[in-house]
Amino acid sequence: MHPAELRPGKLLITFLILLSSSSYFTATFADQQGNSFSSGDDEINHAMNDFHQAWDQEDFTTAVTGAQRLVGLIEQSRYRQSKYHVAALHNLANAQQALGWFRKSEKNYKLSIEIIERNQGSYAADLPVVLNSLGSLYYDSADFDLAKDMFSRAQHISHRTDGVYTLKQLNSVDWITRTNLKTSRSRDADRQQRFYYIVNVQNYGEDDPRMLPIMQKMADWFRRTGQFKSAVKLYKKALAVITKNDLGENEKLKPLRGISSVAYLEDKCCGEKPLGEVLQIITRDPASDHADELDALVHLADMHMIRKKRGKAEHYYQRAWDRMGSENPLVSEVFGSPELLGVGRLEDIYNAYYQTVEGRRPQSNVIVYRLPRDESTISLASSVPKAPPASIIGEPLSLCHSRALELAHADDLEEYFVDVRFSVNSSGRVSNVSLVDSNAPKRLQRYVTNTLRFSRYRPTLVDGKVVDTDNIKLRQTFLKDHAMGNLNRISADVREKVALGCQLLAMAS
Repeated sequence: MHPAELRPGKLLITFLILLSSSSYFTATFADQQGNSFSSGDDEINHAMNDFHQAWDQEDFTTAVTGAQRLVGLIEQSRYRQSKYHVAALHNLANAQQALGWFRKSEKNYKLSIEIIERNQGSYAADLPVVLNSLGSLYYDSADFDLAKDMFSRAQHISHRTDGVYTLKQLNSVDWITRTNLKTSRSRDADRQQRFYYIVNVQNYGEDDPRMLPIMQKMADWFRRTGQFKSAVKLYKKALAVITKNDLGENEKLKPLRGISSVAYLEDKCCGEKPLGEVLQIITRDPASDHADELDALVHLADMHMIRKKRGKAEHYYQRAWDRMGSENPLVSEVFGSPELLGVGRLEDIYNAYYQTVEGRRPQSNVIVYRLPRDESTISLASSVPKAPPASIIGEPLSLCHSRALELAHADDLEEYFVDVRFSVNSSGRVSNVSLVDSNAPKRLQRYVTNTLRFSRYRPTLVDGKVVDTDNIKLRQTFLKDHAMGNLNRISADVREKVALGCQLLAMAS
């Protein structure tokens, strides 16, 4: 397959989950109803406190035992069939869900729903909380149609009780988005996130400072779904709101970094203007600490290095080194050995896979792709086949999940490893890659080594100068559906770029 053939008419949404990784709700229902009983109910109070303590410690087995005791006490008291009974059943179901006891959890969610409907009717204001929890249970068990039914019903009840633009529906909207992504309904997911934004605008007004986290969330959504023009527009809108309301320079840091991330994802070098402004803001702020400035300097240098702008990268690395001082223990941590940054261009992701399956470099190094002309909606031509989710896999190199599965047996993927030795020169380039040991299929080994060759590293610094480093060892492992975890900014940006590249590869197959 030639790179020039990679010409999808529309760019599909990349399937990155932007929401919380936890798919069950914390035990908040009881807190909304009041979390203590009268002084004559000491045994119930003790049982409830025991449950909350176990829950907070994530000791879910003990939490289940405590919740069962609490439910039993309430069923034998005057609180039977009350809101307290509902709360106890709901929290028991939460703990059971956390342990993966789906059938028991489902039963208790449904019992709590029945009590609410019996006492308050089918459109009770208390129902959405439990319906969302039951929906999350179905989501966890991969019954996405039932999950969406629960979330949609919860949203409908919120509309009936509090109006179409009620803020109470936002949790349901986020869950509907997640479910749409899981079922490849990218347009519906995008529509839900746009509605989420509209609901907040209707409540606060677009220039209200309370909109800032919502703007950031929406702009991040646009960025991670390939709607780059819309992302930049909203990041800039957030900057305007910050300036208009005189909220302080530090509030500008997140949107400025967002603009820089878009530039990187679009293969534009290097986001220097917004990141430079970030550095200036941190430097001018007397409240910012030494670590903040170092973080900004190294991040700016990394962005130049990953885009092969060695001169500017060295300049900022040198500034960071000078600010630390040679005796600072951070010097060894940050610059003592090469640090993986990732790929600089989308075409690198394609080329690594092409060389694996074809055994040679493609004739052209250019990947042609187009963003939707009208970004007000995401519309996919019916002739464009559905692509599999653009998930990524593996540590430390981020690989395209679907392509890795073409090179290995899916059932064995988690058992494979690839050990390699290589060098990193002063420009961050990888060379002298050699296989040390592996139990993976040959083509999967080549996929790892090819991806490594296209990756960039932060080079080692000695006395403030970048140097070559030899005999570096790396072990690549493979995890199915690897989720974005606690990563630094550059790694998070790289994973977004890999996911975008994976989507382009999937569309070209």
